Amino acid sequence: MGAMWRALTVALCCVPLLLACGGGDSDEAAPVESDAAPTATLDASARLSATAGTADNPYVMALRAVGLIDEQVPVMLADLGADDVPSSASLRDDLGLRDDLRDLELALIAHFGVDIPDYERDDLQTVADLAPFVYRRVSAALTRAINERTGLFIEIALVESYAEALTALCASDSGLVTMAWLDGIAYIAAEALACGDPALRVQLADDRPSPFADVAFDRDALTALDDEADDDEEEEEEAADSADESAPSVIAAPPHVTVRAASLRSGTEGVLMIASDLGATNPAVLETRAFCRLSATDFFSWFLPSLIFSAEGVSPAEVVEMESPLDMLRAIADGDCAGAMFSRAQLRELEDLPEFDDMRVSRTTPTLPYGVLTYPLEVDVGVRLSLDDHLIELAADAVDGRYLHLLLGHHVLAEVSADDFAALRAFIEESGYDLAQVGN
Repeated sequence: MGAMWRALTVALCCVPLLLACGGGDSDEAAPVESDAAPTATLDASARLSATAGTADNPYVMALRAVGLIDEQVPVMLADLGADDVPSSASLRDDLGLRDDLRDLELALIAHFGVDIPDYERDDLQTVADLAPFVYRRVSAALTRAINERTGLFIEIALVESYAEALTALCASDSGLVTMAWLDGIAYIAAEALACGDPALRVQLADDRPSPFADVAFDRDALTALDDEADDDEEEEEEAADSADESAPSVIAAPPHVTVRAASLRSGTEGVLMIASDLGATNPAVLETRAFCRLSATDFFSWFLPSLIFSAEGVSPAEVVEMESPLDMLRAIADGDCAGAMFSRAQLRELEDLPEFDDMRVSRTTPTLPYGVLTYPLEVDVGVRLSLDDHLIELAADAVDGRYLHLLLGHHVLAEVSADDFAALRAFIEESGYDLAQVGN
């Protein structure tokens, strides 16, 4: 099972962290911890013989990262004066960063709240090494924060797909007990396969507040590093000391930013659009016309409409692939396609264009949740309740919540029950979709 996960799986307490736990509304700062080499972990057979949730056999939290770290790494590099650099570029030779990477460390602290342990400095060689490094450090920071709040030992397993997370969840009876963040389809599959129960869901705010602590990138400190001479050992030591003094040793949590409840969304919908000039919105009009999609593997433009087509017995006469949602909109306006399906978020980006009036809504899916924390039966009720309470608190924390946000993209975590997914469950059942396929 371990082969399904990236090498980014991080065992709790094996990696030292930049930050300790921060209080929810407190302005008290957390000190940077000293570096230490990671400790050895048990082999698979020894681990599975230990009690789940202990230091020897931590619970696993499987999640598919939303990509915020990948998006932010180029922004960080731009702060360092390195725009549009190839992934193969050397951090030291091509980007001109210091041999000890103290300048990079300032940027990492500012953008992600993580430092560079001494034992990992030599492993950071190229731009391609940065995102995996940040994922490891952010995951380690999150596991430490959870442990300090709950006493539970948890490791983060970053997976490539919700199907992998579902597979791990359903295999919890093997001894590697895994709770998983799933999307709506994977959750309904977990329910149908009796693999787990929902506990929390991700919520996003329309106005996209930023209630998490950021550190302003200190350009003066970076300039000071650049100006220091590296001609001999004594000057190099002085430069390192100066870098340590310039780098913030604490990150203070700003006052908590309140998120308006009315602005929160728990998911998005898929919206099937039909060309206005057809005079009808029934998907049956596609039987003799072309349907646009982005690709055969795209969730919103093909997987969801295929469920609708299956439920209503519709088969488009032709399927045409487009490069972008904008291209699908223009194809409908130009008469090249009779319909296409978009996410609600995609439609919001297109609604101000004149071509938007050339489409009409045909069908709208139930809300598809952004993320649902699902527990396997192997996690006791008492553990679930405690972890739920502490995760909700952690998610709103200005410092620790930032680590969770970088992985989940949340603004708020809220409790959820199986009843909240009744409409989605019925939608999938009506399509006749075989939920056993999700894990494959």
